[in-house]
This record gives sequence, C-alpha cells and structure tokens, in this order.
Amino acid sequence: MLRHGAPARIENPDPGFRQSVVQRQQLANQIKRDPIDISKFVPNELRDRPRDLVDLLSRRFFQSRPSEREGNTFVQFLESRNPDTSDETMRELVHLMMSTPQFQLV
Repeated sequence: MLRHGAPARIENPDPGFRQSVVQRQQLANQIKRDPIDISKFVPNELRDRPRDLVDLLSRRFFQSRPSEREGNTFVQFLESRNPDTSDETMRELVHLMMSTPQFQLV
C-alpha cells in the first residue's frame, strides 16, 4: 500500500541492468582516454587549408560535396579556431560533419 507522498519503489526486472550500466560507463571512459587517431582522416598538410580539408572530408564522409552553405559552415568553423589546427580541433570538425543529416543518410 502506498502512502500519499511516498515514492513508489520499482524493482528492476533485469538483474544484469546494473552491470550493463557499469560496462557502458567503462567503455565511455576508455573512449575518452583513447581518442581516434585523427591523422588517419586528416593529413597534416591540409590542416592549415580549411577549404581543401573540408572538400577531402566531405568526399570521405558524404561521398559528395556538401552544399555551398554547409561547406562554408565547416570552413568557418575551422577559421574561427585559427591558428589552432590541433588534433582536438580536427576531431571537433569530424564530429560536426558526422552530426549532419547528410552524414546520417549515407
């Protein structure tokens, strides 16, 4: 019987639920420690040439050129971080590109 104002206690029907949550968290922590090797996607010689870099990554991720508006957005993203061409900035660009509807449809 529930008393007014007392929270209902819900039993988890899946006894492995807690373990799977822990496993997912461990995987997430490992990913944070071991980021992708961005040099496999982004050649060093293109890091300071935003338009060429966007064109290359667009061909890889979208198999086509993005619309002019979308391409300019990616270029502006890189130019806003100039002169930072670190791996972190390149990972952010890759994440941005992979978050677009165009990538999700490929």
